Amino acid sequence: MLATAGSNGLTQQFLVVCSSNAAIVAALVDEGLATMTRGSVQVGGKMIEVATVRITDSGRDALVSED
Repeated sequence: MLATAGSNGLTQQFLVVCSSNAAIVAALVDEGLATMTRGSVQVGGKMIEVATVRITDSGRDALVSED
């Protein structure tokens, strides 16, 4: 899923909804296979906090080596 997320990445909330739990995301970040950036966005006139997860080059390399 991260490999096909494009340049915008995926939000942690989206990953959780898709059955990826926070521990898996944290492990990917800890291993340098993904990065997490926190920020705020305005939705419907309300500011919410988001965390964007993006796969790193190392993460992409690890996926390629799995094939």
